[in-house]
Amino acid sequence: MRSMVEGFFRVRKTPPPRFARSPSPANAGEEFSTEPPPLPGIHPMPAMESALFIQIHADNQIDKDGERDSRLEDQIRQRLARFEGRITDVEVHVSDVNGPRGGNADLRCSIEARVSGIAPVAAIDEGDTVDRAVIGAAKKVVRALDHQLGKLADRR
Repeated sequence: MRSMVEGFFRVRKTPPPRFARSPSPANAGEEFSTEPPPLPGIHPMPAMESALFIQIHADNQIDKDGERDSRLEDQIRQRLARFEGRITDVEVHVSDVNGPRGGNADLRCSIEARVSGIAPVAAIDEGDTVDRAVIGAAKKVVRALDHQLGKLADRR
């Protein structure tokens, strides 16, 4: 860094950004990055389309399936979309009622939606598949939220 004195002021030439690569024939035409390189073992968070946080829990009788969980999360997000500004987070608990014995409608889903300004709203539904139990409980939560928020609107 060179500095020159002009009158009473000291003028410094600013160096290039710390993380930018210097232009060379090998990287000609590439964009320069002013962001630091990622730290090892730390991955950037994916861009979230909304602030609604959905957490899905399953007991040990239910097989883990990331694709199913993401599909169910999208279904819940779609059903609760109109309340998105009011709901802070949603917890979904899926459990197998009968265990390995099986049976009709042996999967239970409970959904709890935490809403700003009122008490949490919860609903439970049962189904023969995880999808049916979760979607049924989501429908019940939407109806309960309509009811609770409608009561608040009537008071005003």
